[in-house]
Amino acid sequence: MPDKEATARIKINKLLEAAGWRFFADGSAPANIRLEPSVTIKSSDLDALGDNFETSTKGFVDFLLLDAKGFPLLVLEAKAEDKNPLVGKEQARKYAKSQNCRFVILSNGNLHYFWDLERGSPYVITSFPTPDSVTGYQKVTPNPQRLIEEQVGANYIVRTQRPNYASEAAWQNEAERPGYIQANKLRFLRPYQLKAIHSLQTAVGDGKDRFLFEMATGTGKTLTAAAVIKLFLRSGNVRRVLFLVDRLELEDQAKKAFAAVLSADFQTVIYKENRDDWRRAEIVVTTVQSLLFNNKYQKLFSPTDFDLVISDEAHRSIGGNARAVFDYFIGYKLGLTATPRDYLRRFDSPRPGTRDPREAERRLLLDTYRTFGCENSQPTFRYSLLDGVKEGYLINPTVVDARTEVTTTLLSEEGFVVNFTDDAGEDQQQAFKQREFEKRFFADTTNQLLCKTFLDFRELLFDASLKEGVQQPIKTAFKLFDFFANCEYFEEEFNYDEVLKLPPPKGQGREDGDAGGEGPVIVGGTYEHLGADILASMRVEQITSDGMKIDRMFFEKFEDVIRADDTVAAAVEAGQWDRVIDYVNREVFDKPEEYYTLDKLRKAAAVDRRLTLREILEKVFGLIPRFKSRDELLEEEFSKFVADRVPEPPSAIPAIKTYFKASVTSNRVRDIIDSRQFTDLATNPYFTTHDFRAVPQRYRTLVPEYVKDYVPLNQFAP
Repeated sequence: MPDKEATARIKINKLLEAAGWRFFADGSAPANIRLEPSVTIKSSDLDALGDNFETSTKGFVDFLLLDAKGFPLLVLEAKAEDKNPLVGKEQARKYAKSQNCRFVILSNGNLHYFWDLERGSPYVITSFPTPDSVTGYQKVTPNPQRLIEEQVGANYIVRTQRPNYASEAAWQNEAERPGYIQANKLRFLRPYQLKAIHSLQTAVGDGKDRFLFEMATGTGKTLTAAAVIKLFLRSGNVRRVLFLVDRLELEDQAKKAFAAVLSADFQTVIYKENRDDWRRAEIVVTTVQSLLFNNKYQKLFSPTDFDLVISDEAHRSIGGNARAVFDYFIGYKLGLTATPRDYLRRFDSPRPGTRDPREAERRLLLDTYRTFGCENSQPTFRYSLLDGVKEGYLINPTVVDARTEVTTTLLSEEGFVVNFTDDAGEDQQQAFKQREFEKRFFADTTNQLLCKTFLDFRELLFDASLKEGVQQPIKTAFKLFDFFANCEYFEEEFNYDEVLKLPPPKGQGREDGDAGGEGPVIVGGTYEHLGADILASMRVEQITSDGMKIDRMFFEKFEDVIRADDTVAAAVEAGQWDRVIDYVNREVFDKPEEYYTLDKLRKAAAVDRRLTLREILEKVFGLIPRFKSRDELLEEEFSKFVADRVPEPPSAIPAIKTYFKASVTSNRVRDIIDSRQFTDLATNPYFTTHDFRAVPQRYRTLVPEYVKDYVPLNQFAP
């Protein structure tokens, strides 16, 4: 007989008991496990199954798990340890259907799957769900189509915050509207946030249940997450959401953010503050670390307690062991991250491990993409820093490169050389480089000077006489103070293509006998510079919308690959553009290592419109000097319109131009005009009722007709 502790039946029995399922009545609590409908289990029945279900004629046993009223709730198909739990799952489905059960557990004692027959494929679980949790989970009937068809517009969150806002006088009065929005803290979704949500709806339509939003810091990931939460809860596809953060301070921040915009419809709690009544809330916020400690998540929650799990800063909050918390729960998964995979460095190690922080970060980020089904590094939605800058929602920094005489010397090739006499009376020299500042090289006067330089600039940012009158400050610029030429180094010297050699573990030398490092050898000890220091140079440089070097590198690498391809070069030379485009799509796109795609190249090019592949290739081969912006093309198209139609009166041209541009760039504006639902312009962020009234009557129909007949709209899509 096999060792009893290793048998499938013993393991499955323990899993059932731990989750609150009972083979036999326990006081006032009735048994809720059956071998057959309406037949109570006896000890002899269980013993007769064998320790590893070896005496079962079918090779498996179907347990029927009941709800609190004694009705069939879940079928558990138990197999021997050497059997794959998924083998014969269709038999379990048929039996579950015959008992009017929606849920199936497939287990061999070591590997377990939970299967919601109405939602999708079996999902690996590490513990069995509790009766109450499954009963609650049953209340949600999946309806992906309703989620896909839900209309999500700019006012999606506002309709929860203030459902009747559109009928209030202060909103209808355009002069009062900005103050009304500010006073009521209304949060309208930006176009790119809407695009993120629409991308998720499309992904659900494609049968996906895992999503990743890669959005730059400052673009409102939490507000976007709030809209996603409302979408899932409102469409009835989830009943409770878990929002995971990776730092304590973010718990309260997330709770306040969700409460501010969703409290009218949904309750948000922090788990540690509501340990006993968290089930009453639709949104539960917690740190992943608190659940990971001693595997508390398995003791505190059932796999079916949350239907949607959202991981903030996903590449950190689900990294390493924390992934177990994320994967423990059944249902939809959404990851939020501001860290693009394209920024990963490559490095080489004969024995790669995760002890080096660079290797750990690389693996965490790669695992994040795999976790969310993004094997080709394409997230569900991406909105980069450069996107935000181009569209006016973010700003690039102004770099203030300030160097003192001391830091300039530290940055020099020779370093800061100190002459001294050692204990033996010998003259010695020691050189210090910038990396040793505040580690082995100390200079109070330099620190004071750096602080003074920063504070002098800071004074320019504040005006005490204006401070009290500023109710909602808007950041129009920010300065990045660089005291050690970091920006210059990464723009001009750093080799982004170098494959880094990881340092050997402490205590081990290099194979070539080199102790490591270049330049002067540091003998040891520290140095405190007691002399004066003055500001040697200061250079202020505004980072343009093209970004820094690392932002431009992806496109530059693609240019090198394409130019080196003889097939492409020959076809371009011959003007065979159809052949070129077909070849690039087949032979270049979506291939390791870079996984070039048209969408990623558009992002890297940082142009505020949809580039065609032909345009990109023309730029690569120097056939066009640069990409025209969306506004440049709009101006060209409007110039054609003016030449063809000659607007009258001339004073109306600005209003007509605004209408023309909105008709070209906004699907929503075109739909409103075509359907004549003009009242919808009141909440439109691109083109308002006021703008429409300024357009002469004749041009209200002439402009959309011209756009439909003569303007190629695809190139203006974002």
